[in-house]
Amino acid sequence: MCNQKRGWLVWSLAIIEILLSAGCMSIQDHVVSKPTIGQRSDWKIEQGCGYEHCGPPPVDFLVGKDLSIRIEPHNDKTKNRFAILLAFIPKGKFEVQFNPSLVEVELPNNRLLAANGYHCSGKIWDPLYRRSVAPLAAPIVITLPRSNCFLLFFDSPPPDVSESFKMRLAGVVLNGKSLSVPEVIFQKGISKW
Repeated sequence: MCNQKRGWLVWSLAIIEILLSAGCMSIQDHVVSKPTIGQRSDWKIEQGCGYEHCGPPPVDFLVGKDLSIRIEPHNDKTKNRFAILLAFIPKGKFEVQFNPSLVEVELPNNRLLAANGYHCSGKIWDPLYRRSVAPLAAPIVITLPRSNCFLLFFDSPPPDVSESFKMRLAGVVLNGKSLSVPEVIFQKGISKW
């Protein structure tokens, strides 16, 4: 299995190199809000593939011993939209519950914003549709692969990618016990794709 994955990786890198040298594909720097955490021995931030594909852009994960959380900020000034996508991937047969209404963001001016959380869907991006459905306000039991993805919207103009802001991810329960998830600090970063 490892040799098969290694072969796929080598083949993929060779194709990318060919496309780059032929000018068919270019990797560019994109200024984005990158999630970071303070020094912790039990959690770290890693980049990886999303569940939909392994291509650009890369995806950031908050990785703990028993759980990984995909974190994808959408602080898009052109669309005047401020949202954060979270997807929970337990490592094994752990029961995970999540209450999106307990998540809050602290803006650079110290203003606190509560999340309005919804299950991920294409329609939920539409503000008119969002007004017609109530946000999730109770713990949701996560069953893979269907209910592990959440979109958290915040009633505020989005912070600029050059500004730092924080997310406190409360409301995560693993096997009946509240999980201590580190505060996530979004900072200006460069992502290549």
